[in-house]
Amino acid sequence: KAKKLKTLDIGNSQIALMARVMPNLNTADSELFKSISVDGTFYESVQHLLGLKSRKEAKIVSFEMLFSARGNRSSYLKRMREVFPSVMAWVDGYKLEHGDNMFAVMLQREESRIFVDGLLRRIKVLGYLCFTKHDSIIYRAEDAGEIEKIAEGYFAEIGFSCKYKIEGYC
Repeated sequence: KAKKLKTLDIGNSQIALMARVMPNLNTADSELFKSISVDGTFYESVQHLLGLKSRKEAKIVSFEMLFSARGNRSSYLKRMREVFPSVMAWVDGYKLEHGDNMFAVMLQREESRIFVDGLLRRIKVLGYLCFTKHDSIIYRAEDAGEIEKIAEGYFAEIGFSCKYKIEGYC
């Protein structure tokens, strides 16, 4: 008999991870960026702030910000630089200092530290069956209460503010 599974999935995870590693820039735009990054409304907020047609378009802008070369002068990124000048200056500076592709690598390493080295290890030590899939964990529905408490406690302990959703599967 197949066991039912659940997933705990972080909303706009790459952006939430970016907000986590971003230094305190002490600017209004960086505070806004962090706020909409951790409350799970980043794409909808960017859609509104940039006057874009859809959430999908906002997601494209966001992925350009994260994964394109700092020399990318697309109209999307021009608008991001206008709305989030200090944030984009930090992103561009990081890419200049470490290499364009290293920004994404840095975010992937942070994701791995949180989900594999931290959360997964804690869950497995307690004997639960659990797997990671990038920014989410998959576990048996029968263990949901315990695992979700572990995740919530771990995120609080490391100061990782994020919005997540839990879904069930057969």
